[in-house]
Amino acid sequence: MASSRPAHRYHRLIPALALVVAACSGAAATPAATPAASPPAAGSSAATSIAPGNGAGGASAYGTPASAAAASAAPASPAPAASAVTTPATPTPTPVPATRPPATPAPATHPPATRPPATPTPAPKAATVTIVDFGFQPATLTVSAGTRVTWKNTGQVDHTVTANNGAFDSGSIAPGASFSFTFRTAGTYAYHCSIHPFMAGTVIVKG
Repeated sequence: MASSRPAHRYHRLIPALALVVAACSGAAATPAATPAASPPAAGSSAATSIAPGNGAGGASAYGTPASAAAASAAPASPAPAASAVTTPATPTPTPVPATRPPATPAPATHPPATRPPATPTPAPKAATVTIVDFGFQPATLTVSAGTRVTWKNTGQVDHTVTANNGAFDSGSIAPGASFSFTFRTAGTYAYHCSIHPFMAGTVIVKG
């Protein structure tokens, strides 16, 4: 019974040694093509002692170098993205249409009202008879209708101008005084001085 137990121990070490040799030869050839080897059965003391693989080159029990395993295990750091600086676009000013002030309407011009020319008032027609002591000068006067006749006493005594038909009567006219009458109706008007009846005169009015 004692001789069979060591043989059984060596029998279990042979597979482990074969794995180590395969791992070393695979790492030297192509690490990426090394087939994954099945780990030794759990609980084996021989597998535990050989698995660390501290041989030359630092290969693990599965044929992968320690430096390569560490490099593959660490994720690659992404390159920092370049920060793009965006310059805001300058807005284009919108042209504002020029506003014109509303046109001021011109005030309506009205032509001045045309007035008919004023008819000048004709100067009143006038005539004068001078009273002298005991006579009328001129004794006969011819005028048109609408004429105003004035008798002026230039004598030294009072006189009157009295129409024979009663159309007018001056009353007493003192020296230096006067009397006027307007003849509007055509005709012949005889008159006299009532104080001195021999003093007589005539006014002829034409239409």
